[in-house]
Amino acid sequence: MYIARIFLTVVYFIIPVTIPAVIHAQNWGKVTPEEWSLTPPPDYPEANAVIIFDKGTMKVTNEVIKLSRHVRMKVFNKAGADEIGSIDIPFSDDDRLSDLDAQTITPDGKKHQVNKKDIHTKTYGTSKARTFSFPVLDSGCVVEYRYTISNQTYYRLDPWYFQSDLFTLRSEFVLILGPGFTYSSATMNMPSGSQKPKEELIANPDQLGMAPLKSHTWVMENLPPIKEEPYMSFSKGYMAAIYNQLVSYRTSDFNQFFIRDWKDLGKRFQEVLDSYVDSEKKVAKLTDSITAGVAEPLAKAETIYNFLIKGVQVRDDPNGHYFTNDKLGGLLQTMTGTEDEINVLLWKMLKAAGIDSWPILIGTRSRNVFMPQVFQLDQFNHLITLMESDSTILFMDASSRYCPFGVLPPESRAAGGFLIDSENSHLVKLVTRNPKSFRHDATRMYLKKDGSAVCSTAVKFQGYFAVDYGERHDSKAETDFAKDYFLGKLNQVYEIDTVIFRHDTVDQFTMDLYYTLPEAGKRLEEFLSMKPLQYYFRENPFKSEKRSFPVDFNYPFVFENIVQIALEEGMGPQNLPDPVEIKITDASFTRNCMYDGNNIIILSRLAVDKPAFPPGSYRPLRELFQKVAAAVEDDLILTVASE
Repeated sequence: MYIARIFLTVVYFIIPVTIPAVIHAQNWGKVTPEEWSLTPPPDYPEANAVIIFDKGTMKVTNEVIKLSRHVRMKVFNKAGADEIGSIDIPFSDDDRLSDLDAQTITPDGKKHQVNKKDIHTKTYGTSKARTFSFPVLDSGCVVEYRYTISNQTYYRLDPWYFQSDLFTLRSEFVLILGPGFTYSSATMNMPSGSQKPKEELIANPDQLGMAPLKSHTWVMENLPPIKEEPYMSFSKGYMAAIYNQLVSYRTSDFNQFFIRDWKDLGKRFQEVLDSYVDSEKKVAKLTDSITAGVAEPLAKAETIYNFLIKGVQVRDDPNGHYFTNDKLGGLLQTMTGTEDEINVLLWKMLKAAGIDSWPILIGTRSRNVFMPQVFQLDQFNHLITLMESDSTILFMDASSRYCPFGVLPPESRAAGGFLIDSENSHLVKLVTRNPKSFRHDATRMYLKKDGSAVCSTAVKFQGYFAVDYGERHDSKAETDFAKDYFLGKLNQVYEIDTVIFRHDTVDQFTMDLYYTLPEAGKRLEEFLSMKPLQYYFRENPFKSEKRSFPVDFNYPFVFENIVQIALEEGMGPQNLPDPVEIKITDASFTRNCMYDGNNIIILSRLAVDKPAFPPGSYRPLRELFQKVAAAVEDDLILTVASE
C-alpha cells in the first residue's frame, strides 16, 4: 500500500525594515525608472539582489482553481546573480502548469527570454518542478518570470509565502472566489495589521451579468530574507505565510462542504491504517514471546521498543510513502520497513501487550511545521506512537537504534501532532523530554621536539549526541567518519592508526581514535608553537551579522574538551593561553590551561542551556561562539632545549 505525503511549510518572526516606496508596474516587461534606480535597502545594505514584487492571484470557480504568479527581481552585483541561481517552480501530479515565461532585461533595455528547451523538469517523489536559469544574468539586470498552475483540489488550497531567501520589497496575494464559495484562513508570522485582507467585489469576466466575484488581498512589504542558516529547522517555517482553505460551496439547489474537521480526517486515516494492518495473531504471538516473564506494563513497553530498534531494519522510501509493504504481515516477514511502518508495529504490539496506545501523525522538524488551524493531513509526514499506562504517558518513535526508551529522536521533536482514533481522533501537544546530551572529548598527546605528536582521542556521545553521531556513523565508513568529523577539521596532515566504535547501551556511543600528527607544532629555533586541539566548534557557525528568526539548537547540550599534552624530555612551557570565561543568558564557555610539572592540560566547556534563542539574543550568542572559535587560535609556546 502506497500512502503519499505532501510536504507543507510554515513560519516564525518578522523584523520590519523601512525603504523608500517603489512604484511596482507589475506589467510584463515594463520596468519603471524607480525599479532601474533601486539600490540595496538601507536597513539591509548587504543585499546582493532583491525581489521587487511577487504577486500571486488565485481564482476559485466551480470549474477550476487557477493560480497566476508574476515575480520580478533586481540584481545589484555578481553575487546577486549567483544567489538567484536557478528557479524551481514546484507542482504536483494534480496540477497543470502552463504559460511559463522568463526573461532577463539588461540595463540597456534589451530582453533575453529563457528558451523553452532550457526549461527542465525535476521529480521529487510525488512532486515535480520546472527549473531554469536566466540568460546573460549580471550586475544591474532585472529578471522576471510568470506562470499559471491549475487544478481542482478544492479540499486544499496551496499556501502563499510572503518571504523567500532574498529581501522582498513587496509580496501580494489575491484570493478571488466565485459566487457561493466561502473560505477560512490561518496566518503565520504576520503582524496583526497585515492579517486581515482588503475585500472588494469585482465583475465576473466569464459570466457578465451574473453575481460578482469577491477578492481578498493581502500585502506585505520590506521583508528580510529567510536563508538557510545553521541551527534552524524547516526554513519555510520561519516565513510569513497565509494558509487558506475552502469551507463550502452553496447555490440555491446545491450545498457542499470542503472543510473537514479533525475527527472526520481521523476517521479517514483510521481506514488507511485498518486496511494496512493484518496478521494481528502473529503480532500477538511475537509480543507474547518477547515479553514472556515481564509483568509491569512500562517494562513490557521498553522490552517491545528495544526489540524493534534492534531487530527491524529501517528502509527509506524516496517517494515519501508511509508504507512500502502491502500489509503489516510483509514487515513481519522481512523485518524491514519504513520508520512509519515500524511505529505502526510498535502501536499494535503495545496493544497486544494490553497497553493503551495510539498512532500519532506529526510533521518532522526539517520538513513541516504543526498548524492546528489548518484541517489538512498534508502538514504531517511521519507517524509515531503514544502509550499510556497508569499515570505514565510516553511519545515513542522506534526509528533510531540510538535513541533511548521514552525519548523522541531529534527530528521528531515537533510541537504537536494528530492522534488517530477513528471518531475520537484529536490534536495533541507533544511532551518532549531533554535527555542529558553530553559530548566529552579526551585527547592525549605525546609532543616531540620536531613538532610531531602521537595522539589518541576518546569521545563519549550521550543523549541526543549519541543519536545524531550514531546515525552519521552508520551512513559512513569508520575511517571516513573519523576524517569528516574529527581529523579533517584540523587542516593539517594526519595519519590514522586505529579507530574503534562502541555502542554499549542505547544512550551512549563512543569512539577511540589513535593517530599521528606530523606537524602538530611549528619549530621556531629554540621555541615550538602549537594550537590547542579542539574538534567541535572550531569555526563560528553563525556567519551572518543579523538574523531575523530564532537559533534553534533543538535540545540543550554540554561539550567538554580535555587535552593532556606530555612533552618529550628537554621541553617545557614558555607561554600558556590565558583563561577564557564567557557567560551570556542560557549559554557559557570556559577554557583554562595549566601545567602540573609533567603535562600541559587544557580544559574547556561549552554549555547551551535551552533549545532555542530568539532573534534578539542572536548578537551575544554569535559573539560567544566567535570567542569559542578564537580560543582555538591561541598559541601555546614551548621551549625546546638544544641538543
